[in-house]
Amino acid sequence: MPGATTACLPPTLAANLLAAAARRGAEVRGIELNPRQAEAARANLEAVKVAGEVDVRDMFTAPSEADVVYAYLTPVTLSLMRAGLSRARAGTRIITPRY
Repeated sequence: MPGATTACLPPTLAANLLAAAARRGAEVRGIELNPRQAEAARANLEAVKVAGEVDVRDMFTAPSEADVVYAYLTPVTLSLMRAGLSRARAGTRIITPRY
């Protein structure tokens, strides 16, 4: 969706998200705790020419200002994020592949 902001947790695993963002003109915001993984995610953004940034921070405490949250996480980890995700604005889509 043009103009949408998509959050990705963790950002290095989401090649399909980057491809979708590139096709739709969305901005991507990644959240990654590991600085080396964050750098790899930034390289992925640059490689596919997608606008966005990757923050080095704890995903459990990061604010959710996205229109779409793409979380490739286990059900246990997602349940730990429930409180943070519940603060997302109304209409935010949460995508969790495979779970």
